[in-house]
Amino acid sequence: MGWHDEDLWGRRWKIYGIFSVARREKKLALSNNILNPIAAKPDNPSPRLAQPVRITKQAWPEGAIPVVSICCVAYNHEKFIRDCLDGFLMQETTFPVEILIHDDASTDGTKEIIEEYCKKHPKLFFPIFQKENQFSKGVRGMMLRFNFPRCRGKYIALCEGDDYWTDPHKLQKQADFLERNLDYIACFHNAWIDNSIENTKYIYHHWKESRAVSPKEIIEIGGYVFPTAALMFRSLAKINLPENCIAGDLSLSLDLLLQGQFYFSNEFMCVYRRHEDGIYSGIIKDYKKMQNLELSVIALMENRRHQFPSNYDEYFKTAIKAKYNNLFYKLHFPIFGVIKATKYYSLMGLLRLLIYRIFHE
Repeated sequence: MGWHDEDLWGRRWKIYGIFSVARREKKLALSNNILNPIAAKPDNPSPRLAQPVRITKQAWPEGAIPVVSICCVAYNHEKFIRDCLDGFLMQETTFPVEILIHDDASTDGTKEIIEEYCKKHPKLFFPIFQKENQFSKGVRGMMLRFNFPRCRGKYIALCEGDDYWTDPHKLQKQADFLERNLDYIACFHNAWIDNSIENTKYIYHHWKESRAVSPKEIIEIGGYVFPTAALMFRSLAKINLPENCIAGDLSLSLDLLLQGQFYFSNEFMCVYRRHEDGIYSGIIKDYKKMQNLELSVIALMENRRHQFPSNYDEYFKTAIKAKYNNLFYKLHFPIFGVIKATKYYSLMGLLRLLIYRIFHE
């Protein structure tokens, strides 16, 4: 199976009224000149080209609506941001694209590099430069708060400033898939992880084939089902991030899951970096920060599980118990915290946990 399969694993459930639309209308007559976009019609507001063209070479009429909004957040990514922005500019599509960037008051040369790209491609880049760092003020969910409200595209593609895309047809492949498969709210692909901390490079997912991803997998993997740079989803999706939530990827996954299916393509089209200056790298070095992250995930799952069908409850219980196991067995969480977790353990499970902690404190 690939991006262009139209009948993938059957239609397992219907999206809650958002995508009850007919298949795309018959293809419009294509222009002989691929750089001359097709005139937009009222029911198809975004123009198209006859074949993919690099977005830096496209010429669109004034007011053309982008099909894809690329959303990027950056902070002190001077060493990486050029790879990220070049990955955007190498994209070849048949449709207009916009690039929305939020820089959180970088103190290195990130802002200046973004400005350089904006001056070269003012019709593609739309930046926000913060004067004060929002993250240090406790603001979370930069994509949702500063980029999503500005999106005009039918689809949203994400990439953080220290990651980058490697396939020039990534956007075209993902947008084509979502156009043809209306039951799917989102799609993502495989990625390479470039771990400069351990000087290693490895695969993000070891799934061997492209396929639909089950709700069970989305929930039990718990927010790590996709690297941010691999995701594209429909902009009509309703996304709500709880105040000060630090488990943003999980929150986004659950919001999207409520509205449709996920599809995974086993194509490697981006690189996800793990480096000394990364947010996640800073968290995993600190037991207290890791504890707070796991507790945030648990709280989010407990708050959101009631929004899903009752048969999903076991998936949430499994995921929450896995987080508690991580807290108690690996992260030295205070043993009195088990009071909150008793409903997720059998009596024997609690005894094993207590015995383990007695001999490992």
